[in-house]
Amino acid sequence: MNPHNSIDLDSLEKPYFVWFEENWRHDDILHSHEKGQLVYVESGFQYITVDGKMYLLPQNHAAWIPPGALHKTNSHSEKIKLMIMFAEVDKDSSFHLETNVFSVPPVLKEMIRYSER
Repeated sequence: MNPHNSIDLDSLEKPYFVWFEENWRHDDILHSHEKGQLVYVESGFQYITVDGKMYLLPQNHAAWIPPGALHKTNSHSEKIKLMIMFAEVDKDSSFHLETNVFSVPPVLKEMIRYSER
């Protein structure tokens, strides 16, 4: 089953893919994919479960989900604006293989907004 409905991420022949969504409701199913995933919450909040651990992403925070990590997302926020980036990464790099949650600094926020174009 494809949790992203019409997009099969692993079959895309692009190294990067960006997805913006307002008031997005994921289907809350554990899944994984070959690409790493960066989830940025511009407004609202999002819960992310990665490899059995739950993380809260408030506004202006992001999470890196490593390639192959079993994960799901959900939110009880009335209004949410997400930016999700998928990327092929060097699987030998330990940096890309760890889940990270962080506050997004202004310069990164502007770079993310630019990619929305």
